[in-house]
Parts: sequence; structure tokens; C-alpha cells
Amino acid sequence: MIYPRSVLLLPDADTRLALLEDPRGFVPGCFAPGWMGVNRAAAEPDRDWLS
Repeated sequence: MIYPRSVLLLPDADTRLALLEDPRGFVPGCFAPGWMGVNRAAAEPDRDWLS
């Protein structure tokens, strides 16, 4: 799938677990292991998580 409004990052272990539980989080197919993505268009952002 293509997410044109997404951000890719290399999170630490705790953040990775949170992203896996978040409906906006995804594992990109074309990057090295450990990278995660956040689809910014998938849902209304949780302001507490972003700050």
C-alpha cells in the first residue's frame, strides 16, 4: 500500500510497540528491519501522543 501522507522513522523499542498498536502505524516493505511508518491521513491525531 502507498501512504502519500506518511512519515517514516526508526523508533526505539518502546515507541515501536506503541506504533504497532496504533491504527496509523505500519511496517514499510522496502526499508531495513526496525523502520516504521505513521500514516498521517488514517485517523485524527492523538494530540497527547504527538507532544
